[in-house]
Order: sequence, then structure tokens, then C-alpha cells
Amino acid sequence: MRPNALYTAIALACCACAAQSTQSTAGSSSAAPSAAGTVASRCTDFSAQTCPEATCSTLRGRVLDAAANCLGLDVAVGCEEQRACDDALTYAKGPDGRIFRFSNTCIPRDFTLIQHAAANERSCPAP
Repeated sequence: MRPNALYTAIALACCACAAQSTQSTAGSSSAAPSAAGTVASRCTDFSAQTCPEATCSTLRGRVLDAAANCLGLDVAVGCEEQRACDDALTYAKGPDGRIFRFSNTCIPRDFTLIQHAAANERSCPAP
């Protein structure tokens, strides 16, 4: 099997698996209610803090403090369907305007991918 065909097959299998898990979660009494009061049926219906790891992926990033040129602690910023991500440092701006660095290419859907020069970034001092 060619590499591209293999990746496509894996991606399709992951999507099908996530869809089945989502459907079974929607029908169970353990699913979390969404803001509208209905049962959450998609990973994006969950907050980063309540993301069900068995069927979804918690997306984590580090806030970039541009003034101090340092990175804050690793924090949960979103919940998405499980999918393949490339291992590459990725920068994205959140809806609140803060910039985050991710350790892979998966970012929350409401974030905007940006270009960023990662010069001399270090961990910010503890508060």
C-alpha cells in the first residue's frame, strides 16, 4: 500500500471510530449536557476540562508571553475529535487574542494558525 493511501485509510478508520464513539456517547446517560441543555454528541461540545479522553482528544498549548519572550505552562485549550497530527511546533491565536504554541499541528477549530519566529523562547518564571 502506498504511504498516502495508508494515511488515508488510517484517517478514515479514525473518523469512523470517532463517529461510532460519538453516537454511543450521545445515547448514554453519562454524556455531559451542552450549554443548550442537550446531550453533547460531538467532541467540540465538551470543554477542554471535561473532554472525554476515551473518544476525544484534549488539545493543549502554552501561552506565549511576547513581551517577556517566554512560554507559560501547558494548558488545556480545546476538545476535538481524535485525528492524526504532525509533530511540528505550531502557533495559533485564540479567540481571546492570546497566542499559543502547540507541540503538534492539531489546534482548536476556533483558533487561527499564525506564523511565528520561535527565537529564544524559554519557560516563563513561576509566578
